[in-house]
Amino acid sequence: MPSTTNLNRQLENLNLTRGELAGLPAARSLWAATRVAYGFAGGGGNVNLLAPPDSNVKIHKNEVPTWSLTLRAADTSGDWNTCTWATKGCRAACVMESAGRGVMASVRKGRQVRTAFLAKHPAAFLAILTDEVRRREAKGVPFGLRLNVASDLLWENIAPWLFDGENVRAYDYTKAPFRDTPDNYRLTYSHSERWTDDRVENMVTAGY
Repeated sequence: MPSTTNLNRQLENLNLTRGELAGLPAARSLWAATRVAYGFAGGGGNVNLLAPPDSNVKIHKNEVPTWSLTLRAADTSGDWNTCTWATKGCRAACVMESAGRGVMASVRKGRQVRTAFLAKHPAAFLAILTDEVRRREAKGVPFGLRLNVASDLLWENIAPWLFDGENVRAYDYTKAPFRDTPDNYRLTYSHSERWTDDRVENMVTAGY
């Protein structure tokens, strides 16, 4: 497979601030155009980026209703790598393309267009994502937020304001080492074939 762009590095290097995001109408127009370019019907600018709690069987079991973002895993998009720290064993064991709804071409296409939109129009993507999180926060009740269902992006660096709301309860799995996240963004580290049993034990003991 041809080399892919490291999406996390690309987004971190932009160092976008909330004030630099696209206006919401313009962002939704770009989202609609991107969807059309990837074969979806027109007029889809109001389609949400975050999936509702009942769209994922496992996530639907969470005690707090959780909204989630699913991109293409690792380098399966063919253009961008969304999992900088993925290992050979991790890629081989990944079920995002081979199990559940991921086996459906339409689902993979939806993940592909979201990944492309984030990579090509990050200021517009983040404007829409920020608005979706803001609208959930405005309801005044705790809600879950999982931004890396299939990816491993450092959202605390890319868009730290997403975790500002007092009702946000974010969580993810990660292979990225030594992340410094807000108190309301909980991470569970994912071991790989490179880890020894002692390292797993040490990480668990340390609270990771």
